Amino acid sequence: MPAYEFQTAEGQIIECVFAMNEAPTIGAVYEHPMFGPVTRIASATQVSPNFTTSTYPYVSHALPKNLPGVTCDAAGNPIISSRREERNVAARHGYIRAED
Repeated sequence: MPAYEFQTAEGQIIECVFAMNEAPTIGAVYEHPMFGPVTRIASATQVSPNFTTSTYPYVSHALPKNLPGVTCDAAGNPIISSRREERNVAARHGYIRAED
């Protein structure tokens, strides 16, 4: 399960683990058992769940549609053709592989 960042009333950043379908939305307040009310904040690092394949090419349904500088299918989904292209796209747009 992924960890999500929250901010306490004092400004401390903490991480809480939730199932993806149970995570509070950004800006929502969650009652933490130790810290009291904490606010979900956007994480500094974005992790794409689709940067975990080793079979190329693949169509990414996790990346934004019509991503600049990337070949896209008819629906606008980016087509990643190699590990090198995957690294370049990740670097240009602030993503990392889940296992990196």
